[in-house]
Amino acid sequence: MIKVYQSNWFLFVTLVSVLFALTKNSKTAAAEINVEKPLGFSVTKGAAADYIEDLACKQCHASHWDSYQHVGMSKSFVSPKAQNLIENFEAPAYYHKPSQRYYQIKRHDGGLMFKRYQLDADKQQINVYEKKIDWILGSGHKTRSYLYQTEVGEIFQLPLGWYSETQQWLMAPGYEGSFHPGVQRIVRRECMFCHNAFPDVAKGSDRHWQPHIFPKKLPEGTGCQRCHGPGAAHVRTVLKGGSLEQIRSAITNPAKLSPAKRDSVCFQCHLLPAVAVIGMRRFDRGDFSFRPGELASDYLLHVDVDDPELPKSERFEINHHAYRLRQSQCFIKSANKLTCISCHNPHKKVAKVNRVEHYAAVCLSCHKKQHKAIVDGSTDKTDCISCHMPQRRTQDVVHVVMTDHKIQRNIAGHEQRLAARKQKRPIIKGIEFLMPQYSPTGLAGEIYKTIILLRTVNTPAVIEHLEKLLIHSKAKNTLAYLDLANGQIILKRYAAAQKSLNIVKQSHPENIKVLQLQGILYLTQNRLKESKSVFLKVLAINHNLVDVHFNLGKVYIKLHKTDQAIKSMSNAVSIRPNMKVAWLYLAGLSVNDQRMDEAVAYYKKVLAIDPSFSLAYVRLAEVLLVQNNVAEAKRYLRHGIKVAKDNTSIILALDVL
Repeated sequence: MIKVYQSNWFLFVTLVSVLFALTKNSKTAAAEINVEKPLGFSVTKGAAADYIEDLACKQCHASHWDSYQHVGMSKSFVSPKAQNLIENFEAPAYYHKPSQRYYQIKRHDGGLMFKRYQLDADKQQINVYEKKIDWILGSGHKTRSYLYQTEVGEIFQLPLGWYSETQQWLMAPGYEGSFHPGVQRIVRRECMFCHNAFPDVAKGSDRHWQPHIFPKKLPEGTGCQRCHGPGAAHVRTVLKGGSLEQIRSAITNPAKLSPAKRDSVCFQCHLLPAVAVIGMRRFDRGDFSFRPGELASDYLLHVDVDDPELPKSERFEINHHAYRLRQSQCFIKSANKLTCISCHNPHKKVAKVNRVEHYAAVCLSCHKKQHKAIVDGSTDKTDCISCHMPQRRTQDVVHVVMTDHKIQRNIAGHEQRLAARKQKRPIIKGIEFLMPQYSPTGLAGEIYKTIILLRTVNTPAVIEHLEKLLIHSKAKNTLAYLDLANGQIILKRYAAAQKSLNIVKQSHPENIKVLQLQGILYLTQNRLKESKSVFLKVLAINHNLVDVHFNLGKVYIKLHKTDQAIKSMSNAVSIRPNMKVAWLYLAGLSVNDQRMDEAVAYYKKVLAIDPSFSLAYVRLAEVLLVQNNVAEAKRYLRHGIKVAKDNTSIILALDVL
């Protein structure tokens, strides 16, 4: 029979007995229990309530805790402390030819510092960008990414990645092309959901339309409670001397759940059918609202894609463990017995020397008659994995090789599966729910699928399709119109957006996203006083909304209120220092005020953030010419011709010189 790992309760029950013995003679024992900080550990209260610091688990489950520290999930998100570092920081800067940029991460002042620069015609550094690294994303078993956090709590990814198998610095996934997000790719809650334990954030702040802001103090690693659920009640029950049955019922043991709910614990993170089109949370769910013991589909609607050049049976991405396993005949025919924890003990990493024997034992629990021995010298041993679940290069992270979890009888082309490959954008012909039996049907299902596409591609065809669906469905959940209005604004369909927004306002008049979009619509119609009033109302609710400060600055510019415009744009860049377009506006405002040195500094900051920004080269050269600094103007224009996304205007500017 397939083995399913379960917790060892012996030590736990013993410690419970000791704790009970210590408290049972005290008349006030129950009253003395600190509900807010049981065992002295803090407990969350907000969007993810009743989670206790994971160190509390160690008090009774020391062996599980200690072994778990070697599992990749425990290292999925860490600070750049010395004990967490595995990289080669003495390597020379990595040159990325498509973007003509150099990248390097070095030790600095007890932490890590990221640097990106280019070289001009004289081999001097230009467009230099440096940033202190605040967080490391990924265990490093395969790869790692690096993040920085702003003062208000936004987190951004940096373009350089570390690849452990080849011990190389290379571009992080998604940064392979000539023009990529650079230092401006924001880390969203949906991404953080799978890479770390839940943060302590305010209730409701994890809804889709809320800004992606995280506290400075964050958990480090996925932790115990992502699989077992919030543990504060469990700890309190122990401290109160509850019965063993009460103690067990206050926490989730995934191995004891029904098969679908058991698998959902793993599937919450390890089931991603396609990174190109990611499913969405249901309208009534926050990003941090999933709890072990419920179906993942009650929280998240996974969608699969139809790629005409790559059938589902051949797609293989870095997070395809469960996606590929579910295609296996072993999984399909096992009557729900085969699952992730049949092979993987979440609490313990299998030593490399024991892996062949360990995984073979799981296979042989069902396949004793079918297996064939592989002779290695004088020792007979069975290596099922290398033949039936071989390593394969992933299609979305091309520098990484992973185990293919689709168990197959005959697999050909082993060398081809490991061969180097180039990054390729998938072709998305259509999408469908991965688990239709657990997904909305009819018009409701079509609305969800269309919004998923809208959040990914936002084309006129998708907008029009959603409009038709909402008209026919008479949707009760008007938040669907919020996505529609947002898409219509992006496509500059302002009249249609106002109609959609009016529908949302009927049931959600104070929704902060509704107010933001209304302010933008007023701005597009040049209704400046109304726009200003709405934006000020929004900022009174939440002063850290960078887009609102930026748009308010645009209102003030149109009202010819320069001081207020500068203040609003300055607020925007203080919240999000990498907001290049706000720096661009500040530079223009400085030019208008004849503050040329400031303008030069601001334009150079824009180019440090995004060296491909064509307009900034031209504007910078114009200011430098006013200062009679012709050499510097030529330097930037000549460099811009080589590296900018569109160099037409730069060539014209240089011709004038």
